Amino acid sequence: MEGIIRVASEEEKKNFIDLSVKKKSVFEEQIAAKEQEVIGTHTPFCVRCARLEYNDKIKSVMQELERAQGFADPNDKRVTEIDINLEQYGKSDRFTLLATSPTTENKLIDGVRIPYTTGYMMKYQCKKRGCGISVEVPIDYYNEHYNKTIKVPSPDKKI
Repeated sequence: MEGIIRVASEEEKKNFIDLSVKKKSVFEEQIAAKEQEVIGTHTPFCVRCARLEYNDKIKSVMQELERAQGFADPNDKRVTEIDINLEQYGKSDRFTLLATSPTTENKLIDGVRIPYTTGYMMKYQCKKRGCGISVEVPIDYYNEHYNKTIKVPSPDKKI
């Protein structure tokens, strides 16, 4: 078993990716903050579409840098500071409401477990790529905002 582990040469180290260091990009921090903000409003937000379009923009910029300079540096300012509007991934016209189903929990009343509706799970589909998004809405918020303003598909509807 002698000689199995060896030190990598400088040529081999050029293509190494250090797996021990995980830095969040500025975009990842922005999208996490936006997602937390939207969760508080109980509305859908398509994180998948945002990430896919951001990655497409990075590939496009990298390709243009490669064409112009012959190489593309992933740490270049033009690549790391790509601006993307996250508001568009949470707009209500981007989603279709597929189904609404009650969220129930068992509540112990007088020694008997009784199912109690704590809210509703609203299942949406993104119109752009068909991403499925589920949003849990507390019963008080649901009764205030959704019960009277929109027509909700029945919970029995198949998705």
